[in-house]
Amino acid sequence: MTPFLPFLAGLAAGAAVVAALRNERARTALDSAGGHARKAAGEAESAVRAAARSGLSLLRGTPPEPPSAADPAAQPPPAEKPARPTRSRKAQAAPAPDAPKPRARRMKKAGAES
Repeated sequence: MTPFLPFLAGLAAGAAVVAALRNERARTALDSAGGHARKAAGEAESAVRAAARSGLSLLRGTPPEPPSAADPAAQPPPAEKPARPTRSRKAQAAPAPDAPKPRARRMKKAGAES
């Protein structure tokens, strides 16, 4: 009986989808959602292409190429962030001549019980 329940649930969901697709209001909503998805996919594709152009130009050591006229949706890559300033490392102070030596750590033996 248990394997039959998912079958019935799928059958009911399929019937609901078919009924919704026959409805004009639902069809227009699905069409507009598809249009939004296509637009977002096109924008994402142009962003990926711009990032690829920028990455390739960095590898080649040349300035990035402007987007081609054939691709009007392509936008220039975003401005790069300025490089973070590097800080010099702290100089290590020389140990005092009368300072005690640091203790050596004891190694645990593999077979030792504690």
